[in-house]
Amino acid sequence: MTIGYLFSAVVGHLPMLAVLVVGFAVVASRKAQLDARSVQLARLGLGALVLGSVVQLLWSLFIPMLLMSVDHASARYGGLSLVVGLTTSVAFAGGVGLLVAALVTRGRGQAVTEPPVQAFGGEFTQGDGRFGR
Repeated sequence: MTIGYLFSAVVGHLPMLAVLVVGFAVVASRKAQLDARSVQLARLGLGALVLGSVVQLLWSLFIPMLLMSVDHASARYGGLSLVVGLTTSVAFAGGVGLLVAALVTRGRGQAVTEPPVQAFGGEFTQGDGRFGR
């Protein structure tokens, strides 16, 4: 394995891992404003995505050694590739599903209580839905 291959494999996965680390930080900083269930689902979703990314990174790093060790036996390589592919697919699908669940999950009695946004300095009237000054 060359340094160039190692570098390209790691650099290709760094943006996703950086986004996931920032996601953990955002969830931690917004913990007080979020429902506990939403925080837990978001953490589990981000964790599943990190797991999938790390497995995919390790697969990228060790595939040259694996190809040399199986002596081009396509059945062994194909089986292992299938297992790794299914694992990362389940991890990514589960992670995204958990993040979506975290977004749509709200505790009982929680409702959005923010007033409508005022446009161009006007005020929103509830009666007819028009903007006025």
